[in-house]
This record gives sequence, structure tokens and C-alpha cells, in this order.
Amino acid sequence: GEPKSGWSHYFAEYFNSLSSLVYAVVGCYMLWQREVRLDPLIAAEAIAVVVIGLGSCAFHGTMLFEHELCDEVPMLFFIGVAMAAKTYAHPLLRSRRSAAA
Repeated sequence: GEPKSGWSHYFAEYFNSLSSLVYAVVGCYMLWQREVRLDPLIAAEAIAVVVIGLGSCAFHGTMLFEHELCDEVPMLFFIGVAMAAKTYAHPLLRSRRSAAA
């Protein structure tokens, strides 16, 4: 991995922090798209991508446990929403399936 404080005295893992911001930019771009905003599940995924990017930047910048949670918990949320969107497993989402048929 990247050496701690190798490139900057302000970031523990400078390049990991910097590259994590790409997720936030991509998530914002997704939210800018009208089609994404029309579907609440896809919009939730886009928001999760933004939060993943910011949380990952915070974690790799500091290497603190509480920021590690900011990195990992949004990933679990992202996976959960993706599974719900794919399977329509939640009872509140079943109307989407019947509307698509």
C-alpha cells in the first residue's frame, strides 16, 4: 500500500484520499441526470456513491476508526439498495414490479 504521510503531512494516504473524491464527483454527476432523479432507488444509489467518496477520503486522509465507518457503512447501504432494486424484495417496492409488467 501507500506509505503513511509519504506525500503530505496533512493526509495519511494522500493518493487514496484524492482518488476517493472521484466517487463523489461521479455520484454528483449521476444526480445531475434527470433519469436518475426520477427513480428513488437509483437516486439513493447516487447519494450513496457521493457519501462513499467523501467517507473514503476522510478515512484515508486520517486513518481514524470513526472515519473508517464513514467509508464502510455507506458501502453496505449501497449494496442493500442495489439488492432491493434488483430483487424488489421489500414489500414497499413490489408495486414497482407490477407497474413494470
